[in-house]
Amino acid sequence: MKFASEAIGIRLIETVTSGLYDGNLNCLREYVQNGIDAGAKNIEISFENGDQNLIIQDDGSGMNKFELENKALGIGVSDKTEEDAGWRGIGIWSGVPICQRIVIITKKCDDKKFRIQINNDALRNEYMSNRPVLDILSNATGEIEELPLGNDESFEKDHYTIVRLESILYNQKNIFNKDDIHSYLSSVVPAPFDAKQFELATEIDKWLNEKGVKYPSVNINFYGRIFRPPYKSDIFFKGFIQKEFIVGDKLIAVGWFLTTNKNEKLDKPNGGVYFKKKGFTLGDENLVLRQYSGTYHPWQYGEIHIISRELRENAARNNFEYNNRIVQTFLANVEEYIRQLEIQNHYQSDRIAANQIKKAQKYLENEDLQSAEKLADKIKRRLNKSARFPVEPSLKIMQPLIDSKFEQDKKEFSILETKINEIKSTTRGRKKRFLIKYSHQQSVQTCER
Repeated sequence: MKFASEAIGIRLIETVTSGLYDGNLNCLREYVQNGIDAGAKNIEISFENGDQNLIIQDDGSGMNKFELENKALGIGVSDKTEEDAGWRGIGIWSGVPICQRIVIITKKCDDKKFRIQINNDALRNEYMSNRPVLDILSNATGEIEELPLGNDESFEKDHYTIVRLESILYNQKNIFNKDDIHSYLSSVVPAPFDAKQFELATEIDKWLNEKGVKYPSVNINFYGRIFRPPYKSDIFFKGFIQKEFIVGDKLIAVGWFLTTNKNEKLDKPNGGVYFKKKGFTLGDENLVLRQYSGTYHPWQYGEIHIISRELRENAARNNFEYNNRIVQTFLANVEEYIRQLEIQNHYQSDRIAANQIKKAQKYLENEDLQSAEKLADKIKRRLNKSARFPVEPSLKIMQPLIDSKFEQDKKEFSILETKINEIKSTTRGRKKRFLIKYSHQQSVQTCER
């Protein structure tokens, strides 16, 4: 059956732009993906004219006139493969809901410099239109222009693509701000660790590389280079969990995990467990945890990197396509693994009492002996309680680390207990001396009478 253009309505454009993603910041992922697929080594994102325009510039291969017209501007048309970061054919149009205009300027080596503009307001004005979609797109999209080279540009050597999101809409300003953009980029795009802040960076990178996880070699800058979390080391145990997710005899994904050493919830950006594919995050930190129906205490930070081509993300990139049994089995394995992590958390909770010991010490500093003694009794029962460590082999690395902390806490508790007993003994001595003195005074008064 052959479709006429009249059979495709303008609501298709609404679907692939406004309706495709959970949030409009996801257009940044699309433009970063396009740059990476073009071989970019540097991607620069910045505001212009205050916060009116957002500019995404990469030093990838650029596009000639044919590629700009027939590939970049196509909707759902792409010659990319699953080897590429992006392959849905949506990227350029993802900025439509954000601004009044999208301007693309691009150049390949040994080729001319071209510019094209998309009038997003013209698309929005046709929201309820029944006009043929091809007519609406043609009306909203300008002609490809040839631009003169700049004074410092070379016809033979220069190559790049610049995407300009011009005149950010008022209702998008609260989303497209520096803090939220930086937070989004650091958690979603394939950024490296900051080895100066995260001491396990080199070790984890080496392990991921050995397991076949390749991160694009690209610098992504937004008022400074973007690094991915975590940004601290001292809040975690000094060791990382390594897990292979295997379905049948196939390695589907690999994951690494850190555990807090403080028995406290880990908040973003240093908390959460994420699915990653080709360095990009699928969904958010809740996508992994939603696979587990029980109660989980968020004491881990981690990444699960998808290796298998049989696990494909959906169009919105917020979940997987449930198109085969491998997906179901893999996610069931993830659910079981989160359950094992929670058993480890219970073991740690039963074995480590540093926070409560500090609290009891604070009571003593404030001369609240009764509260300190009451809490000490609770700590003692906790430290004497038997605990079960999970059976999952990959978690065995954590048991000696937790047990070592347990031994430290026992020593701290012994010091605390001794201090409490000393204060109690001193208090009893004072009380006894007071009673003797009081009894003597009473006897003297009786004799005098």
